[in-house]
Amino acid sequence: KTQGMPEREGTPRAWRGLALLLLAVVVGAGESRVRELTSDDFSAAVGRSQHVLVQFYAPWCGHCRAIAGDYEWLAELYGDAEDTLIVKVDADRQKMLANAHEIAGYPTIKFFPKGASTASDVYNGDRAAQKMVAYLNSVTGNNVLFKPQSSAVVELDDGNFESVVLDAKKHVLVQFYAPWCGHCKRLAPAYEKVAKAFRKEGSVVIARYDADLFKPYAERYNVQGYPTIKFFGVETKGGTPYEGGRDLESFVTFLNGKAHTFRTADGTLLPAAGRVALLGASVGQFMAEKSYAALDQCAFMADSLTDEHKEDGKYYLYVMYKALEFGLEWIPKERDRLQRMLRGTIGGQKAVEIESRRNVLNDFLARAALNNFQPFTP
Repeated sequence: KTQGMPEREGTPRAWRGLALLLLAVVVGAGESRVRELTSDDFSAAVGRSQHVLVQFYAPWCGHCRAIAGDYEWLAELYGDAEDTLIVKVDADRQKMLANAHEIAGYPTIKFFPKGASTASDVYNGDRAAQKMVAYLNSVTGNNVLFKPQSSAVVELDDGNFESVVLDAKKHVLVQFYAPWCGHCKRLAPAYEKVAKAFRKEGSVVIARYDADLFKPYAERYNVQGYPTIKFFGVETKGGTPYEGGRDLESFVTFLNGKAHTFRTADGTLLPAAGRVALLGASVGQFMAEKSYAALDQCAFMADSLTDEHKEDGKYYLYVMYKALEFGLEWIPKERDRLQRMLRGTIGGQKAVEIESRRNVLNDFLARAALNNFQPFTP
């Protein structure tokens, strides 16, 4: 394979998918396991007591970005191998270092054995993490096992497409992709984060369909290029093209608008979830008066709510009734109980309901503080 020239990808493999390409998901919070070297510390790392695999890359290089997730996952898998380092060098900025090692194209991956300041081999094999693990095992003598990375994105095929995508109770975002597509690979980390942000949302599914391996549904929905992203809402199953930004925040904003959800980019619920603005004044009155008359006033207002907010309105009334029956201290105790439940294994629509109820209780507590009711800490 000629360095710096367009790559010709191999036969797609369904088992590989895109799960290994999720750079930002590998170690959490965006922290990388791949050490970045410069001319200042290269000689201190290479040629010493460890084997070193070095990727010489350029930030603008599409091929480099496409393999970023695989290289990161390789570093994660090799993290416990004390005799081997997985590093990278920005050859566009470290030109003298790149020239010293005869870098003619990007990415160039070179292997430096223990004690060697010059590379013994240039890796020109398949850049999938599984293949790079096998290569490193062969040259280092290690026996690191390859483990595929888990994904929150639902994998679609011709057998499950309709049962998932055309489910009348689900809002489904589908990415039609090809495993060899560089744009798809670059999208993978953000798309995975979207799936993780909505995984507790029982009515929303984030999915992908290998349109290179499975053809029928790509043809049915007129997929002309990769990635093509379409939204299949509860009421619209024709596949509406997604034409927004391909960053996490854009996807989250789009889905919240279409699915009437309140998710944040990190998967938590917005404080507005579960709250009903129309009942805000009634809550303030109730917390000031702590009376059945205030509860009745809230019930009158709740009767005018649309169907979308009826259940939320009922919970407001429930909270008021419990506070009158057991005292206002019931509210923070109940909020804390729900918070403990959310730390457990609850997921799906149940988690959404609990988070929404917690938000309503926080609304009560905030208004209590405004009324100088000391026991409450919003």
